[in-house]
Amino acid sequence: MIKIGFTLLISIIVWNVSAQTTTIDHTIQSTVFGGERKISIFLPEAYEKQKTVAPFHVAYLLDGQFEPYFTITKGIIDYYAQSQQGIPLIVVAIHTQNRWDEFVPTCGDLQNDTIGAQRFTRFLAKEVIPTIDSMYSTSDFRLGIGHSLGGTYVLHELFKDQSLFDATIAISPNLLVCDEQIIRQAANYLKNNPSNHKFIYTSIGTEGKVEKMFLPGVQQLDAIFNSLTPKNWYWQSVQLDNSNHMTTFVPSINDAYLKISSKLMLLESDLIKMAEDSTQSFGEQMVQFYTQMTQFSKSNNEFSPKDAISVLYKLAQLPYDETTIQYADFIAKRFKNTSFSSDERMEFDKDIVDVKNRACFNQIIKQATSYKEQGNLKKASNLYEKAFELNVVRGTHNERLAAVSIFAQTGKIEAAFEQLDLLANKFKLGGNDFFISDETLLPLHQDKRWQQYMNQFVENSKLYR
Repeated sequence: MIKIGFTLLISIIVWNVSAQTTTIDHTIQSTVFGGERKISIFLPEAYEKQKTVAPFHVAYLLDGQFEPYFTITKGIIDYYAQSQQGIPLIVVAIHTQNRWDEFVPTCGDLQNDTIGAQRFTRFLAKEVIPTIDSMYSTSDFRLGIGHSLGGTYVLHELFKDQSLFDATIAISPNLLVCDEQIIRQAANYLKNNPSNHKFIYTSIGTEGKVEKMFLPGVQQLDAIFNSLTPKNWYWQSVQLDNSNHMTTFVPSINDAYLKISSKLMLLESDLIKMAEDSTQSFGEQMVQFYTQMTQFSKSNNEFSPKDAISVLYKLAQLPYDETTIQYADFIAKRFKNTSFSSDERMEFDKDIVDVKNRACFNQIIKQATSYKEQGNLKKASNLYEKAFELNVVRGTHNERLAAVSIFAQTGKIEAAFEQLDLLANKFKLGGNDFFISDETLLPLHQDKRWQQYMNQFVENSKLYR
């Protein structure tokens, strides 16, 4: 069990969900419960933006009648999804009328679906989930989220054949019910299903009578996982120091949601880990990641040319130039015989060349900078020329300014003025103070072009007033 000390400072826990998201209250005429039952639905911004909506994963949140649970959960998901740090999810908050009768399995009698948690499962399976699937474009992947007895239910539901959930977030669950029946249920299920692709996150606080009472049950469940180490299951049990029964919810949703997002989409943090892993190629890691994501999400996430290029551009934004070059070569080879239209093939190949050239440019500039710092201006000058021959337009102003100085000092006057021309006329650099005060540029002053460019820099500065 991992221990976490979590301090969350929130002045007002009111999440101002974007106007581009949608929250809907919906009433189900329930045959299972013999009356009306309410659910609240949150649609993420990504769902609203898509013209042809791809299937979205759905999170089913228990205790929707306690509105703060819904507000916090959709707020956290909306924040991370819109900042591209987490997976966008549809959230369905289910309003409950009698928590004990609906969330707690009947002791010893798990086959009777007219009472207890079994009845609630029938309500979800026969009425709630079909309603959501008919109203929205949904995938087969479902996440169950519950706090306290809600956590009890989602764990009970996961450890069974034909479970409604593929993943659960169980916050401060009560595993004492029915003489720890759910713990025994979990042990038996894990022994018989060691290779399922499931995600389970449990958390428990350390403060207060309730958490201290529930802690041993969560620890027993953690011990079962640690002893059996079931293949392909993702299991994490977190102990939240200084948290009581009601303060575990916010940090748990925050932490668990980011963890499950890392299984359902490629996050920058995971990309960095792969780039820094020297045990296998970055390209092979990408193929494995998409294969595992397919198995886990129950959706087709085949590593496609579109995905390959998307990852290439993300990788190019990070300081891993050699890895970027190797990965560009990897995907060029992998998709060499893939069927493309002529325009698609041209665009795919162009993207690879452009990004690879940029990475090569970065490598050469770094070498040139190193020689410059060592005082070897000749080698630095040669490398700057080699870098600019790659015709990478996005060379930074600082890189070009450094090159002008090196070229001037090594007698490469034409190369220096070529960069000055780009800075003045293409990139519209404003102001000439830097050039006037740099004594290394004195060899350029005698050329009539010098004053022309200085004047142009002054004119450019007017564009930014």
